Amino acid sequence: MANQPSIIAKNMAADLRPKMPGRGMGIFALLGLFLLVLTLAFGGVVLFYGRLQQGRVAALQESFGRAEAEFEPALVAEFTRVSRTIDASKTLVKQHTSLSRVFEFLEEATLPEVRFTTFSFSVETLTLVMNGEAKGYTKLSQQAIVFEQSQFVERVKLSNLSLIDSGRVGFALQLVLKPELLQFF
Repeated sequence: MANQPSIIAKNMAADLRPKMPGRGMGIFALLGLFLLVLTLAFGGVVLFYGRLQQGRVAALQESFGRAEAEFEPALVAEFTRVSRTIDASKTLVKQHTSLSRVFEFLEEATLPEVRFTTFSFSVETLTLVMNGEAKGYTKLSQQAIVFEQSQFVERVKLSNLSLIDSGRVGFALQLVLKPELLQFF
């Protein structure tokens, strides 16, 4: 039994020995330490970037303030007023009708062998009613075809055909015009 106390003394001596640092740290502790360092580094980068952006925002605000000071509010108000006036003028010109274009159209589209003796025009219905004379039925037919093929005429109606004493053909003509013909521009 003399050996027993020496075994107990050895075990006690082994327990009293200082443990080596790091030897008891496990894989989870190392992983936690790594994540802590990584989080602190990322936080530092975010803080640095935020302060950098704040500096840029301040510089842009200062630049905007200088640019805003260069514009005179009275001048901006005057430009706005002129712009509104121009827009209103454009609207008026677009809505303006030009009756002289009707006469120009008739001058260009009427054949030399046809003449008109009466003229009536309704702006509301865009209807042109005329009485006239043609050299013959063939010329009257050609005139009707010219009006039908025109881009400004929606409908052509011939009526009251009659032979006049001079050998000419009398007629009544009704043209329904398209709005594009009356537009100023």
